[in-house]
Amino acid sequence: MAIFVFGAGQMGAAAALDLVLSGADVTLAESDEARLQRAARRIRRLAGRAGGRRLRVRRLDARRAQALAAAFHGHRVVLSALPYYHNLALTRAALQAGCHFCDLGGNTALVRRQLALGARAARRNLAILPDCGLSPGLASVLGAHAVRQLRRPRSLRIWIGGLPVHPRTPLNYQIVFSVEGLINELDEPCRILRGGSPVDVEPLTEIEPIAFPGWPPLEAFMTSGGTSTLPDSFRNRLETVEEKTIRFAGHAAVLAGLRALGFFSQARERGIGLTPRQLTARLLERAWRDQGDDAVLLRIVAAGEGETVRCEADIRGDARLGLTAMARATALPAAICAAMLADGRISARGGLTQEEGVPAELLIQEMAKRGVELHFTPSAS
Repeated sequence: MAIFVFGAGQMGAAAALDLVLSGADVTLAESDEARLQRAARRIRRLAGRAGGRRLRVRRLDARRAQALAAAFHGHRVVLSALPYYHNLALTRAALQAGCHFCDLGGNTALVRRQLALGARAARRNLAILPDCGLSPGLASVLGAHAVRQLRRPRSLRIWIGGLPVHPRTPLNYQIVFSVEGLINELDEPCRILRGGSPVDVEPLTEIEPIAFPGWPPLEAFMTSGGTSTLPDSFRNRLETVEEKTIRFAGHAAVLAGLRALGFFSQARERGIGLTPRQLTARLLERAWRDQGDDAVLLRIVAAGEGETVRCEADIRGDARLGLTAMARATALPAAICAAMLADGRISARGGLTQEEGVPAELLIQEMAKRGVELHFTPSAS
């Protein structure tokens, strides 16, 4: 099966490596030649001689829309590991080329536009599956799986976050995925479900303490994008659906101050070459990149009448493959979804949501094969 992975950053390279190790033929594409070659050398080293022969590389710019369909031709699936704003054009090009499409998500409004192409995809016997990363993505699949185990489900709550294992200032945080996606989470409205109906709340609000074994004081707060299509899927079926981001205590208040001062604004200031958001992104990248080992903390609680189902995980990196915890929790689900689209284990066609289109048991089994154990605990409440 031939799979096209677009983006050779941390997530794209990790997804391509996993697919090659699983036996897929992979084309890894990227506009930055140096980044592409670094990723290719690493994948070939880790995959060995036989695996390395299954990897091809191609320099390609996602902004050259007219070249995309031709590049995708001959592949079964296109997996986008690029920033979210490229994904609509890539979806259209994949359909034109006759490929299934999946991505890491990052913006719910754009995901809705992708899913609106579902009828067109179905007519071509193709699937569009956005949001294949961590949250939305893995967390959405696990949350829906927990809900399905309840007789009379009432609520679904998700807490999730990537954290440095050995934190240092400023703000005890580090960037382990796209900085553009991070700022989007901190600035866009947060769609949740309350009283059975979707509502929007402000990001960086509703701060609450949360505890995990072996960790110092943490907090959780609203951020955008994590719930994605969950509120629509569970509308009038659940009373509550929400997702909060986990950080070290005190993080949200500082970032809320930056947001209030306009540091996340995309409006151009007269006489300044960068927007405030572009400058903030560069400063955050400089301050928060490459600080050592990371972890991904996950807690999912689905509650019903007299019963609760819970899933909790503390995911760490893989030193043998050189994968961060965030890469394992984000890129591995995406690679697995791409493989399941390619081999038919995901057989539905059209526009698919994670919570309804991905077979949870299979995803959980595949993550376990890669050393990420995800267990569910039912209890009376």
